[in-house]
Amino acid sequence: MISETKAAPQKKPNPKRRPHRYNKPIDGLPVTNPGGAPPRYKTPGQMQEVIDRYFESLRGPLLDKDGYAVFDDKGLPVMVERIPPAITDLALFLGFSGRMALLNYQHKDDKFNDTVSRAKARIEGYAERRLYDKEGFQGARFNLINNFKGWQDTGADIELRGFTVNLNVIPAGVSPPLVE
Repeated sequence: MISETKAAPQKKPNPKRRPHRYNKPIDGLPVTNPGGAPPRYKTPGQMQEVIDRYFESLRGPLLDKDGYAVFDDKGLPVMVERIPPAITDLALFLGFSGRMALLNYQHKDDKFNDTVSRAKARIEGYAERRLYDKEGFQGARFNLINNFKGWQDTGADIELRGFTVNLNVIPAGVSPPLVE
């Protein structure tokens, strides 16, 4: 005798659940946040205020050799950058998880591109000024070559404190000279 086999019952889809990998409303329910988390900053001006607070937080009073603040002729403390600015520190201050999250946010929305670019340019300017400083030369060189576009090491030798340093910074778009 031949027995009949029954087909396995099929699951009914849950109408309240969105299909995997789709951002379509179901049953008239709106998609609350297509594409991820809400933006951290609504306007570039709002982000700029936080960036300005970051750079201000790096400043502190100039200290003399005994550790006391130096005052100007008006009795106000002389303020200097006591902590070097860094892109990772800026990203964390802005509430991002790291440097790459800030860079991704910069390119995610064009309205924030100029704001983040100006902040990065301030950090690049600090590193560039450190090239003329004997204590910060090597760190600034490494930072500029590895973290900013248009800086490269081409191999020219210079003498610094008895050591030969191989460095030649060439702006973007300029061909390096040929070495014979």
